Amino acid sequence: MSDAFETPSHGLSPRREGAFATLIGALVADAAAIGFHWLYDVERLAERGGARPEFHTPNAEDFAGVPGYFAHPGKRAGDLSQYGVGMLAAIRALVDGRGSYCTRRHQAAFRATFGPGGSWSGYVDHPTQATLRNLERGEAAAREAGLAAASGFEGPERLVDRVVAAARSRRGEDLLASLGADFSSPEARALVEVVDGAWLEASGDQDQQLPALSAVVPLVVAGVDDATLERAVRVTHDDDEAVAWALTAGAALRASMRGASPQSAVEGVRAGAAGSLSERLNEGLALEGSAVEVVGKLGRNCTLSNAVPGLLWIAARAEDYETGVRQNVAAGGDSCGRALVLGAVLAASRGVGGRGGVPYLWLTQLDDAQACVEACLDLVRLLPE
Repeated sequence: MSDAFETPSHGLSPRREGAFATLIGALVADAAAIGFHWLYDVERLAERGGARPEFHTPNAEDFAGVPGYFAHPGKRAGDLSQYGVGMLAAIRALVDGRGSYCTRRHQAAFRATFGPGGSWSGYVDHPTQATLRNLERGEAAAREAGLAAASGFEGPERLVDRVVAAARSRRGEDLLASLGADFSSPEARALVEVVDGAWLEASGDQDQQLPALSAVVPLVVAGVDDATLERAVRVTHDDDEAVAWALTAGAALRASMRGASPQSAVEGVRAGAAGSLSERLNEGLALEGSAVEVVGKLGRNCTLSNAVPGLLWIAARAEDYETGVRQNVAAGGDSCGRALVLGAVLAASRGVGGRGGVPYLWLTQLDDAQACVEACLDLVRLLPE
């Protein structure tokens, strides 16, 4: 085992160490679930996974003839799913912004991950596909607005293309500054403001599924408020209900990072919820039985109104990180989608290693673990002590 895993604090302050545990706990939980991700037949899952279903290599034979969807051919035990990779994209966007959040940087990181020629090779879900299409259309609309405003300039297309290229990752004064002296005149500044103002910030699909949670963990770790978290969610999910469930998940994670036990964090979220979310949370959190049974009653699918109560139920009752993540895998269905917030909540209160924390062995089973650790450290080192 390398030194990187023997000393998880890396000389960090307690606050930063807790933030690191939260981030890496989310990624490890996602990787632990990929082997049986979207296998809905829990009897088959128990047969193939046994008492330790985590870190199983995805295998089409496990899904043959039973309800489920085999989405990860070619992936190995310990690989991240598209959820974990989406979380890493949000981490990169925050690091690029020195810890501050910008929708443009998030969109750029998302495109660099899932878009044409991107780093991700694997299943691309519907909301991701829709977001990529929306980003293309939004950029085209901003370019058209810029061309209309640049009709009096010499070489307007070249000029507008420069602004559009810069606007993919910058906005406002940052965008103007990046373009330099060529855009210092009032007319050129006005052109930049037209393109900037026409840019599509809420680029997400109207979708109410678990990919909406992919950015929640790093955004909460970075200390953003709910308004900023909503903007981040709308980059991939421009839907009021998706935002509401993401804010609910974020509230549980914030409480855990402030020192509340998972049980207390979940109870606080339940008590503070309103309307239909309150009804669904009360219904879900009151269920009795095993995690497999409760998640089955709520629904094992990707829908947030089923999955968020389910992951919070597991978090509130798990005796430690390992037990909670294992129960999530055994519960089947969209286990990777539930895993990020579940793993983060459990790791925030229990840390890495030690009694009840993220097991060192599991951390070493995370594919490209060193790169994941470094990405998490890059973010937490930007946080206040």
